[in-house]
Amino acid sequence: RDDLYEHVTYLASDELEGRMTGTQGARKAAEYIAARFKEAGLEPLGDNGTYFQEFPFPAGVEVVPDKNRITIIGSSAGSPTHVLEIEKDYRPLSFTANATAKGEVICIGYGLVIPKESGKGKYDSYKGIDVKGKIVLAFDDVPANLDTDERIRFTHYSSARYKAKQSLKRGATGFLLVIGPNTPGAGSLLPLARTDSDAGIVGASISTSAAQRLLDGADLKLNDLQAMLDDGEIPDHFSKLQLSTHVELTTHLTR
Repeated sequence: RDDLYEHVTYLASDELEGRMTGTQGARKAAEYIAARFKEAGLEPLGDNGTYFQEFPFPAGVEVVPDKNRITIIGSSAGSPTHVLEIEKDYRPLSFTANATAKGEVICIGYGLVIPKESGKGKYDSYKGIDVKGKIVLAFDDVPANLDTDERIRFTHYSSARYKAKQSLKRGATGFLLVIGPNTPGAGSLLPLARTDSDAGIVGASISTSAAQRLLDGADLKLNDLQAMLDDGEIPDHFSKLQLSTHVELTTHLTR
């Protein structure tokens, strides 16, 4: 017991400066623990016969403004284009790939894929919708009018990264996320998570006004579109909605 107290005292000491990942304090803590493993006779199973396993870890991300661009393109020849303004109309998602995607925009509602469990039915935003080669538009969070149990279940699958990965899995080339007008924080952009790694898909958080611009060609209103889904059911006609808009999306972050 005295030994345990001694170990914890050292690992929690000011000398290790909080042990934040990637810092000298964290390395000292790791070396201390490895030395105790060796004293205890534990077999090293890490890299090159050590107690350590190296892995990449982004210590922070920064937006490179002049390397990011979103252009909305009308569906018909001669339609005007509109270039969105970074940090006003959009912000790259912190897990975005450094790449360009171009294609038709398709709305998938909340972008949720939730398995059947505990007597509750499956929820699949992609049912009847082909997103291959397209730019997906999804609402952040979960439907507003769920009961408490369903909200807990849905929230488990509602992270922006999870939604983007579901789009990528189904062949989408880009992912746009909007905090809908019926959701707390409407009009704002998602903050950058400083330690996110590349998820393999180009993605951006867009404002409600930018999202509405994507719908204008189809004479749809963003709040009406969200309201269709806020009871936790997906109307049969939702999969047939056509936005008639294309987007060219380029994102770039330094990690």
